[in-house]
Parts: sequence; C-alpha cells; structure tokens
Amino acid sequence: MPLNETPIRIPLAGPEPGPPPEERADGSSLTQTKPADSPAPGQLSPESLVDGPWFGRVKEAYAVRRPSRPPWLFPLIGLLIAGSLIALGGHWRVAGFIGASLVAVMTLLEAVRPKAAAVVHRGLAVFGQWLGKFTGWVILAPAYMIVGPAARLLTRVIGGDPLALRAKENPSFWTWADGEKRRVRQSTRMFCAERLTGGRNWLSALLVLLLTGFVLGELVLRFYFGYHNPLLYQNDAYCGYRLQPHQDLVTPRGRVQINNYSMRYHRDVTPEKPLGVFRILMIGDSTLFGGEYLTNGQTYAGLVEERLNQRYGSGGRKYEVLPISTNAWGPLHQLGWVERHGTFNADLTMVTTPAGDIDRPKYLVDSTRYMVTKPVLAWQTIGTWGCWYGHRRMGTGNSHNFGSYDEAEMQWRAGIKGFVDLGKLIRKTCPEVMFESLPQMACGQVALEGRVEEGSQFKALFDMLQPEMRTAGFEVAYPIELFKGRGTQKELFHDGSHLEVKGHDIYADYLISRVLAVSAGFRKYAGLPDSARALAASSAP
Repeated sequence: MPLNETPIRIPLAGPEPGPPPEERADGSSLTQTKPADSPAPGQLSPESLVDGPWFGRVKEAYAVRRPSRPPWLFPLIGLLIAGSLIALGGHWRVAGFIGASLVAVMTLLEAVRPKAAAVVHRGLAVFGQWLGKFTGWVILAPAYMIVGPAARLLTRVIGGDPLALRAKENPSFWTWADGEKRRVRQSTRMFCAERLTGGRNWLSALLVLLLTGFVLGELVLRFYFGYHNPLLYQNDAYCGYRLQPHQDLVTPRGRVQINNYSMRYHRDVTPEKPLGVFRILMIGDSTLFGGEYLTNGQTYAGLVEERLNQRYGSGGRKYEVLPISTNAWGPLHQLGWVERHGTFNADLTMVTTPAGDIDRPKYLVDSTRYMVTKPVLAWQTIGTWGCWYGHRRMGTGNSHNFGSYDEAEMQWRAGIKGFVDLGKLIRKTCPEVMFESLPQMACGQVALEGRVEEGSQFKALFDMLQPEMRTAGFEVAYPIELFKGRGTQKELFHDGSHLEVKGHDIYADYLISRVLAVSAGFRKYAGLPDSARALAASSAP
C-alpha cells in the first residue's frame, strides 16, 4: 500500500438478529442486560465483551492444576546433585557436603515442623530473588553502561542509523528507510536496512575504537593481572640489580613479600642468626623466586622451611630457610650479593641455580627490563616489556646476549669461574655448601622423560661446569629423573624454565632428602642418627 493512500476504516457490524433470548425458570432472561453506558453497536470496547453461560465451564477446564509430587522427589534430586559434587572432588566436595547437609535438614524440618519449613522456603525465595537481581546488575550493568553507550557512540560517529531512529521522514525503518539496491543487499545479511545519514567519519570511528580498547585493556591489565602494581627493582653496584626491599604485593595471581634484604621472605631478618635456630641460606634465580603466580609459601624454599619445622621441629628446634634470588640472576649476580652481605651466619648454604645460568653477564642493558618506579597505568608495564623485547631482538637477533660465539664462550668461562668463586666465598663463612641444578624443560632438557638431548646447549654448558666444580671440591647435583612419571607438563611446569605448584612440592621434598644425605650439621642439630643419611641417599633420585 503506498504511503500517500489513506487506510480505509471498516466499521464493526452490530449483532446479527437471532432467535429470542432463552428464559430461566424464574422468567429472567439468560442474556446479560446491556449496561446503560454500553457502547454503540459496532464499537469494540471492554464493556462489549460479556461472559456467556459457558464461561464457568471453560474457566474450570483451563484452570491451572498443580500436579501432586511425592515428598521424597525434591530431597532425592538434591542428594543426587550433592553426590555429583562430592564425586568431582577438590573444592566441589566441600560444596557437596554442605548441599547434602542442607537437604537433610530441610527434609527433617518439613516432616517435623511444616510451618517452620514454609517460613524457611519463603526466606530462601526472597534470598534467591535478591540474589537474582544482584547477579543481573553485575552481568547487565557493564553491558548497558559501557558496551551499549560505546556502541551507540561508534554508530553515531560513523554515520550509521541501524534502527532508523533519526529517519523522521519515513514511517518504517524496514521498508522505506533506504534505497532499493542497498535495502535488498542489507536485508540479506542483517535484520534491517541501515540508512546512511551522511559521510562515514572513519577517523573518528577509529579513535573511538582505540579509546574503548585502551580503557577496557587497562581495566583487565589492572584488576586481573595486577600490572599497575608490578614488582620493583633497583640497580646495585655489587650484584648488578636486585629487588627493592620492603614490598608486599597481592595480585589475582599470588602474593609476593620482599623483606629488608630483598629476599622473598615473609618477615625482615638480621645477619645475626637467632639463638637455637638452624639457618639455611638458599641462593638462586627466578626458579627459586617462583614467579608472581605463587605465594611465598608455595615456593620450594617456603615449603622446605615449613616441612623441616613440621618433621624435625620437636624439642624446641627451629629452622629458617632464607631465599635470596632475583629474576634473570646468574652466578656473577649471586657472587656480588654474597660479597656485600655475606651468608647471614647460615649453618648450610644451598645454591639452587641451574647450570644454564652461566651465560648471564652481570651488567647488560637488555637484562634490566624491570620497573624501577610504580607506573600510573598498567599499559606502562606492557610498554616497558615491549620495548625491552624489541631492543633485545634488534641487538641480539633474539638468540643470545652476545654478537658472536667467542663473546658467548668468554661469558661462559666467566660464569663458571663465578660459580667456583661463589662456592669458595661461601665456604669461608659457612660450614657447609651444596650446589643443586634444577631440571628444566628449556635448554634441550627433556625433564619429563628423565634425559638430556645430546648436542643441546645445556649439556655442553653442564659438561663445562662440572669438571671445574669438582676440581674446586664441589659437586653439582643434577636429578635429571626427578620429574619422570610424576605428572604432566602442565602440572609440573609453568613454562619451559619455572615450576608449577606441584613441581615446587616435588622439588622441596627432594631438597630435604639431599639435606639429610649431605649435611652432617643438620643431622646433628635435628638429633638424627647416621642411618638417616643412608636412607635419604637411597630415596633421592
């Protein structure tokens, strides 16, 4: 029908003539009397809709009938759901036991006190209603308050009008909102045609998209990853760089506590050892640090301290495990830290740096990719890392820190000498020192299969390190089969170099067995016989 034609209104016809109304026994008519203010014949209105004699029977036929249910049905369903949660294990098991307890209590209450059960049901219904409203606000508020306005702004900037809200001259956005060809083309791929209101401002649209993405990215990086509050580092003339002291970061990934000596430890310490304490100093790199995805107590250093106190803390004995480590440290960094701070009067020092770290120079610009001040935006952290990776790729070809093999070999020799000097320096102030090399997925190591690939860089570095260490009187323990058959790669390793929670758990038990086997001072302090040494040595990989 063309727009300019006036629609024809067809009046409703009045009631057709029919037979005379029936009469009841008392002489009254079965037909309802027409009200005085009833509409004229042919005019449709609520008053013209009257009930006939059949209305009661129809209403009764269509009445909602609640089917009867056995009283045991709902409790059975609840127990089945609770049993399924218990079968899943883990945290679901706790929820399953709570659900089963609630079902049992409600079933007993319905049997003993039905009125009280009805009150509880009404309370749960009110709680469910408010919980639904709250959930709706949480889910829908971002869509209505962020996504909706951003999409509307973007549509307005590019000149689109998908719902024809500004098409005042056209009564319909579906039929006449656009030209014939465009209408046909658009209607084949969307629910309605889009009317162009002018030239598309692509530059403005791009700016709106970039601004929206920037804001949303900042929210994700800030509240999910915690990049607005990264760990801070500082330069150090002795060890190159280290973590800034006195940091306590809580992120969705974990909690990191740094004490007054840049150790990842839950409290400040002094170089003087407390009386009656067996102190172990652990020196390492990022594998000892554990990563920001773990809390302090989940690292293998924290687990070793906890388990030593649990297993051998009787009789008032106490154990401290002080971990000093920083991401990307090598033997030269660790040597500089010990030269400045000593061994903290430790009874045992464990160097847990992997042998592959001998290629890390003490001072190198592209090794310091870490933040030294708190950023204003989380994007600043990402930008800093991006610039570092870019500089590293341009300067080193994304392979090594050196431009030639000769330079790399010089650094390897310096790293090996750093390990030897570190052991000699520790031995001057500490009664016992141990060197442990963590099996990793990187550097050609197949840690899950318990072997090292022939010809890999790691094997070459380890073969260079071990003879020099033995000549100086040190043995570098390398438990290559430690993780063999102990779990999947995802369970054991966070990436190619760092451990996951289960990996830290396994390595902590291994280190404890090594302490029992190697450290005579520990066995004497813990009151263990010499047979514990043989037992620990036989159980270690």
